[in-house]
Amino acid sequence: MINVEVLKRIVPTIAPAMTAWAEAMERRAMENGVALDSLQWRDALRVGVKRPEKVRIMHVDELPHPNTELTLLANEIGILTSKTESITFGYGIYIRNNLPDSKRRLIHQLVHCCQFERLGEMRKFIREYVQCCLDFGYAHSPYELEAEARTQEVLADFHADMKPCQPGM
Repeated sequence: MINVEVLKRIVPTIAPAMTAWAEAMERRAMENGVALDSLQWRDALRVGVKRPEKVRIMHVDELPHPNTELTLLANEIGILTSKTESITFGYGIYIRNNLPDSKRRLIHQLVHCCQFERLGEMRKFIREYVQCCLDFGYAHSPYELEAEARTQEVLADFHADMKPCQPGM
C-alpha cells in the first residue's frame, strides 16, 4: 500500500491522464450506452440530475480499466478495485452485468452524475473526487457519503410507495 501523502504528490502529475481516460469512457458510454427508461429517469430527477436525457448506461461483463499505472493508482485510492461493481464518468454509467440489486447501484451512480453536473466539467470532478478519497478515505469521502445517503432516501421513498395488494382485488 502506498502512503497517502505520496499519493497526494503523485495525483496532480497524472490528473490530465486520468481526466483524458474518464472523458474517453464517457464518450464510449454516450455512443454505445442505453438511455434511462421512465422509472430510471424519475430516480435521476429524485437525486437531482438536471439533464437525465444525457445519461447513458453501459452494462458490461467487466468494468473498464485505464493503463496499468492509472489502474494501480485507482486501486490504491479505492476507486476501481476488484470489488467495484459500477462506476460513473460524467453522464456515462458502467454497471457490471448480473449483479443483484442493480436499481440501488444505478441510483448511487446517478448521484455521481448529479455531483458531476454541480462541478461542471470532468477535470474538476476528477480532481475533487480523488482529493476527497485521499483526504477521507474512499468509504468516508463526502462524495460517497452523499451518494449513499441519497440512494437510501430514494429507495426508502420507492418502498414506501409500494402498497400491498388488497385481498379480493
